[in-house]
Amino acid sequence: MSSKVSAIDFNPACNRILNQMLHKAGYVTARMQPLAGPLARQSKAVLVRFMSGVMRDGATGTPREPHCVFAFGRA
Repeated sequence: MSSKVSAIDFNPACNRILNQMLHKAGYVTARMQPLAGPLARQSKAVLVRFMSGVMRDGATGTPREPHCVFAFGRA
């Protein structure tokens, strides 16, 4: 099984913002939203950068979920 992996470097301030957004979203990346308050603009930019490296768009032709090939216990 192969997949494309890209490393995205974030500075410590961005990591703190990402951790806050992940905690607020219940650690589900699809539910992440920018923070409110003084970090709103920064968190929006960090979220866009994070999602562009993590979430794939549907036009790539790759499945979003694992594809089951074998059924165990069947002949």
